[in-house]
Amino acid sequence: MNVFSGYKFLKLIKIVILIPAIAATVLSPSIITIGLCSLLFIVTLLDLYAMNKMEADYRHLYHSAYFDALTGIPNRLSADSYVRKCYADKDVCVAIADLDGLKEINDTYGHQAGDELICEFASVFFACASPLGFAARNGGDEFLAIFAGSDALKNSESFLQSLRTKIAGYNLHAERPLSYSIGSASARKDGCSDIHQVISLADKNMYLYKKGKKKGVFHYDR
Repeated sequence: MNVFSGYKFLKLIKIVILIPAIAATVLSPSIITIGLCSLLFIVTLLDLYAMNKMEADYRHLYHSAYFDALTGIPNRLSADSYVRKCYADKDVCVAIADLDGLKEINDTYGHQAGDELICEFASVFFACASPLGFAARNGGDEFLAIFAGSDALKNSESFLQSLRTKIAGYNLHAERPLSYSIGSASARKDGCSDIHQVISLADKNMYLYKKGKKKGVFHYDR
């Protein structure tokens, strides 16, 4: 039971106590008793209203802190929190993707067009990764996916294939096609001792892939 649920529970107890008091007032009414019961009832309603507002404000603050304002998917802070949970996972896999040509889009069509491109890619990236693991916007035009547990490698490979397929399908009818570079790494397969090494290797592989694309070859694809 969290603090909000516990507080609400206490308020409900107050209401339960209030009901017999109201019944007693009906059976043996007096001005003082009626006044006190009415006051208690009003205070209880105000308390419940205040608590509901506090809970709504807390949820709003939590969402603002842990979710990206532009794309609506988890943000860097949320990713950092998930990374800590997976620190010692020996099977963890990571994929890091980076949009290609975003600067050119911003310079040619404006930052709104660039933001729309980021949102489109974020939607596809998150849809492909979230059923299998964790996905977040890691900042700017970079995105991170983490797969933990015994099926991490299989889920990572499924995600990479799904992302390629979905982006290819999207690009068939897109006014501005999506192009991205991606790299992945596996703690077990690549001999990494912790998730930070996996992230570092995935990031390195992503830049090798991007460099290969610029040279006209796919230097890295996994």
